[in-house]
Amino acid sequence: MNEAAREQVAAAYGLDQRAANFLSGETMEELEASATAFVQLLSTHAEQRDSSVARPDLFADAATKARRKREPTALFAGRPAQPRDQAGRFASTAGGGGFDEGARGQPLPPPRESHEQWLVRTIRARSADRGAAF
Repeated sequence: MNEAAREQVAAAYGLDQRAANFLSGETMEELEASATAFVQLLSTHAEQRDSSVARPDLFADAATKARRKREPTALFAGRPAQPRDQAGRFASTAGGGGFDEGARGQPLPPPRESHEQWLVRTIRARSADRGAAF
């Protein structure tokens, strides 16, 4: 039979146009019998796939165990929720909580004067001249 007849029979049995290539026969009755057998094969395969045992989630038990371990710890030593901004990033808390000013909240001391800075200051002030002490 021609391709149009195969596609017509496939459409009549609710098969995709690509399934028409699997239908064989010389007459319409043979094509319909082939389509019926093909539909039964597909339905049997679908039932077997649905009734097959679902694969266990390998990490479900580990995730459940980790959650159970975290729950009692959170009851006794729970951490306060950290604030976040609109983008979901951690936001700094107003009034401290960060280490921007040091661990104790005091401003950092000024940095020590480097050797180059001391040398330039001493030469400009001429305080290292030998004759200045006499």
